[in-house]
Amino acid sequence: AELFPARREGRYALRLWAFPEAGTEPPTALARSPVIVTSPPLTVRAGQIVHISGWLHLATPITRTPDGVLVYDSLSGPAGAIRFSQATPWQRFELIREVHASGELTITCALSGLGEVRFDDLRVIAHEPRADSPPPPVAEQPPADGSRWSGPIDLLERFPYFRSRTQRQ
Repeated sequence: AELFPARREGRYALRLWAFPEAGTEPPTALARSPVIVTSPPLTVRAGQIVHISGWLHLATPITRTPDGVLVYDSLSGPAGAIRFSQATPWQRFELIREVHASGELTITCALSGLGEVRFDDLRVIAHEPRADSPPPPVAEQPPADGSRWSGPIDLLERFPYFRSRTQRQ
């Protein structure tokens, strides 16, 4: 891992890369990620909506692993990661998380195979719940038609910040 001058904007990008030593055969599979970078912890509070974004550039395809490059937060862990494995020019990524318990949040960028990836303009923005938004319901009421999910507005209703906006519309 290093700060690298080939960036999308600013002066440097975070570069993660792993290749076998010259003259050696690469392993058929890797037991663990060769390069992992985790951010310093940020304090978050219950009820906040956290927006994580950034840009990544896969300079080479990621080989010797099915996972490729992972970006995840400590709220969802590796199970909630977004994954990239094919070479791509600069591409934006975003994660949106609801904070259920106050504590610390970290962001992890992991290269789980052989190849090279660059990250730039990583951002974490915590959105505060609105003071006038109603408390979350104690029990979720099923839709009147008996279905489990009836549309994108129902999904947004589960987040306190959006709940107050959709009720006003």
